[in-house]
Amino acid sequence: MIVIIIGFVTFLISLFFVWLTGNLAYRFGFVSTPSVTRWNKRPVALFGGVGIFCAFILGLFFFYMLVGRPAQIQLVLALLLGASAMFGLGLIDDVLHLKPSTKLIGQIIGVSIPLVAGFVFSASPWHLLNILITFFWFLMIINAINLMDNMDGLASGIVMIATVTFLGVRFIKDGFALSDPIFPIAVIFLYATAGFWIVNRYPASIFMGDAGSLFVGFLLAGITMPSALNGFLGSSSAVLSLLVPLVVLSVPLFDTLLVTVSRLWNGISPTEGGKDHSSHRLVGLGFTENRAVWLLYGLAALGGVAAVVLARFPVYSVAALLFYVLFLIIVGIYLSRVKVYSQTKAPDNKVRWTPLTNNILYKRHAFEVLLDFVLIVASYYLAYYLRFEGALKDNLGLYIQSLPIIVASCAVGFYIAGVYRGLWHFITTADLGRFAGGVLSGVGIGVFLIAVLYRFEGYSRAVFIILGILLFLLVVGSRLSFRLVDELIRRRADAVKTKNVVIYGAGQSGKFLLEEWTRNPTYAEYRILGFIDDDPSKQHRMLGGLSIQALNEFVQETQTHPAILHEVWISSNHIASDQIRNLMAGVVRENRTKPRVRRFTLNMEETVEQS
Repeated sequence: MIVIIIGFVTFLISLFFVWLTGNLAYRFGFVSTPSVTRWNKRPVALFGGVGIFCAFILGLFFFYMLVGRPAQIQLVLALLLGASAMFGLGLIDDVLHLKPSTKLIGQIIGVSIPLVAGFVFSASPWHLLNILITFFWFLMIINAINLMDNMDGLASGIVMIATVTFLGVRFIKDGFALSDPIFPIAVIFLYATAGFWIVNRYPASIFMGDAGSLFVGFLLAGITMPSALNGFLGSSSAVLSLLVPLVVLSVPLFDTLLVTVSRLWNGISPTEGGKDHSSHRLVGLGFTENRAVWLLYGLAALGGVAAVVLARFPVYSVAALLFYVLFLIIVGIYLSRVKVYSQTKAPDNKVRWTPLTNNILYKRHAFEVLLDFVLIVASYYLAYYLRFEGALKDNLGLYIQSLPIIVASCAVGFYIAGVYRGLWHFITTADLGRFAGGVLSGVGIGVFLIAVLYRFEGYSRAVFIILGILLFLLVVGSRLSFRLVDELIRRRADAVKTKNVVIYGAGQSGKFLLEEWTRNPTYAEYRILGFIDDDPSKQHRMLGGLSIQALNEFVQETQTHPAILHEVWISSNHIASDQIRNLMAGVVRENRTKPRVRRFTLNMEETVEQS
């Protein structure tokens, strides 16, 4: 109870210091001004991280004054000293704007402080490798949080979700105790960040700056990294103990990977600032800034649930983890399609491997192959899980033994069947045969090789039947998911929808017009209210989730629920002019404005090419 009280006091202290530093920053001109590489459209105060740091240090000081010095005091002090050094580095960067290389050197020095005290993740028998892994972990998380601090409330909210998730994992493994050195640090850190988040939410009145993002990133990395300070997250497996925090921090790592790969692919230095993060891409799809941030909160919370389940049921939750990774890959591929780079921008000459990545990643469809790799692994694991009703311990060895064979065989089968020759964003029923052929040939090759190499001893035939069914469904579903996401985003992204439209004609042409609206970004500003059709058999039904009404019903509805109608799209040449005039008369009477009428046509015209 005492730690919760101290946490609430820390929250109030954080609010006070953030308010104080914000006022001082505005008074002395320490603000983030709008620029090409920054998202904010008005000057916003910096140094919000000062409030987080001061509140955290004071809160922890009060706690130790009441409870006494913590266990493993050497590691605690080393972690706090390293975090303080990172705060100082960020403060200098906020004032002097250090070069990326200089800032990286400072980060390495700061990370060295806890390492000297023995704060090392023992992931392998080799101490030097463990030190390198620890360095990489800290630098990866620090810079991931620093990069994610690009929109109001985003980084601070993600850090809070990650900290809550860590506390949940810690509770599942070992429970909570005041003697636990990491528990009060995590709780007080959570409350200090929450005090800042209150004023950093959209529309933000203060940013944390590098002083805050480097400090928060360092402390989050230290809290979540498996170490003697947190009991290695209660796991005896080095792989599992590292896998859990990776899932906890999946969203900032996902964003960093997306930005880094996209920039290198487009010949842009990864160290540059820019508006190409996952949050910016969501806004580019039509979401409001606030909704984009909350979508990423939801993605982080989903990762948190996956991490808690993985910590509680490590064997049985592998399939769920694979599907979460699959979901992230699909989201990453979808967001990578959003155009965020200027076509006229000259590429950075220092980045010389862009042509190579374009040839490998684009021409060879590496992202599709990566997606299918996860699908194959997940399908095979789930096939074993279903066949043996969750009793995997006796068959896990067979799964691991044959997994490389199945992955390679299915990859060959997909290639032979031409799975990667199609445009998966425009999947049709004609593609289903190719997918089925790829799955059948891949699973068949795998079964043949297992029979030759291991004589099929101990293997269940039912597993491979289930594998074929699951893999086919997942491959088709993953391709269809892009059409589904396109439609959902186009319907829900209200930030850019400023014109109301009704489609006259709910036949085949109307459906075609609706699909064109869904896929074509040219029509992103239009919101389709529904369909009008004179055929009684279609009225009071739905097409594409939109209602079909009779002409007189639509006019009556505009009387009870008036909405400005900007355009009427005529989907068929068979709709007579007098029908259109009747519609316009009713609409003009209620809207007092005359909507624009456009007729959709699709025809083939013969042309004669002359030399």
